[in-house]
Amino acid sequence: MEFVGHSDEVWGLDFSNDGKRLLTGSQDKTVRVWDVDSGKVILTLNAGAIVWSVVFSPDGQRILTGGLDRIARIWDAGTGRAIMSFPGHTEQIRGVAFSADGRRIATASDDTTVRIWDVESGRAIAVVQEHSQKAIGVAFSPDGKRIVTASGDGTARILDLENDPSSRVLESHSEHALSATFSPDGQRVLTASMDVARIWEAYSGTLITALSHPGAVSAAYSAKGNRAITASLDGMARVWSLDPIKTIAVLQGHTGFVASAQFNRAGDRVITAGEDGTARIWNAITGDVIAVLNCGSGTVWNAAFSPDGLRAVTTGDVARVWDLQTKQVIVELNANSSITSVGYSPDGTRIVTTSPDKMARIWDAASGRLLLTLNGHTDEVWGAAFSSDGRRVITASNDRTARIWDSMTGAAVAVLVGHSAAVFKAALSPAGDLSVTASWDGTARIWKTAERRRWFLDPEPPSWCIEKDKWPYGNQKWHDWLVSERAGSAPPLPDTSE
Repeated sequence: MEFVGHSDEVWGLDFSNDGKRLLTGSQDKTVRVWDVDSGKVILTLNAGAIVWSVVFSPDGQRILTGGLDRIARIWDAGTGRAIMSFPGHTEQIRGVAFSADGRRIATASDDTTVRIWDVESGRAIAVVQEHSQKAIGVAFSPDGKRIVTASGDGTARILDLENDPSSRVLESHSEHALSATFSPDGQRVLTASMDVARIWEAYSGTLITALSHPGAVSAAYSAKGNRAITASLDGMARVWSLDPIKTIAVLQGHTGFVASAQFNRAGDRVITAGEDGTARIWNAITGDVIAVLNCGSGTVWNAAFSPDGLRAVTTGDVARVWDLQTKQVIVELNANSSITSVGYSPDGTRIVTTSPDKMARIWDAASGRLLLTLNGHTDEVWGAAFSSDGRRVITASNDRTARIWDSMTGAAVAVLVGHSAAVFKAALSPAGDLSVTASWDGTARIWKTAERRRWFLDPEPPSWCIEKDKWPYGNQKWHDWLVSERAGSAPPLPDTSE
């Protein structure tokens, strides 16, 4: 039997479970449903773009398609009506699949990710970044607990969806998610959107509670984790007790919105940055203003204390380091581009800055000397933070990705792909096994970033390291080898057979 009707190459096909219908997707931008016995076309769907993959739902009542336009769609198999679309991938979709119960779908894309979606709500449940090249196929296990993925990197991978998704999507915000950070013990995540601030369980993604501060654009924990600070478009910052949830102090004095707020390590001071061109130091208990740092014209987007609390760094046309006893600028960091965020390393010896020129930079905090330029983002960089051990930096960019870097060499360690809009903030957990990102797409995401097979190194380990799951990045010998390799003096690869 021949099924003739498409005007270009056919790339996807699937039988209905009863075997009576055949589904095809074509480069001619159509999807066709055929009667198997007669070979006649029953239904034609105009997809509007090349269709690479098609599949019937288990009950045969719906059709799932994916293709060149980067959007998966569910169609009514009887009428051909488009029921729901699933935007989010940043490159074309190569593979699609329904779970056996029809409640979830999976999509595989050239953007290297596989996404799991809830069919009823249309929301992404997980973003899986297992592969280093395009993901071209995906299928659910019969019990729906696992997926298998296929990739242009030459591997197929099985992933446990219940215990091992590479990211969890935090979607209770109704506005853009602009800030995200971990609690000091790494067990919780604090996010801020323009609707409210929320606290989540870090490993499950479960929503715990909310801090009601309308217009909140920034939120941070105190060093002990028992308090939080939120900054808002309403021109105020609020200090919160987290057990029980209540406002301790309201910091009011900026003449425009407050862009960020952070505690010092002792927890008795707060520094805020505002639209009015100032950064302000406050008593975290009484809410009294202690000092006003005039940073010039324009919004101060970010400010941070040094770990010892004796200095602060602020954003602007240049980053300025302030002596908080004299209230004088002692160092300026000039990136030849405006500075959008700043942060100290845990030991206070270095400062990381970000800029609209697509760069993040690491500076010597005492002298202001530029140490490293982190070059890899393809659009403006909005946020950066050191890991708790100071060995890594995570950056957030308008290019919809977050990147993790070796802070000593400047080498890119990982790229977190999954958001559908700009990423504004990112942070690494104290243990380094998770990272969190906040995006203009209205979601925050928690990523498992310490899984060995999820680190994309340049150069990558030889293929046998991946095949045997003995990726030795966590081994100090491997780190030293990478540094030596970039210096052109690499010894033989370290022995990882033990």
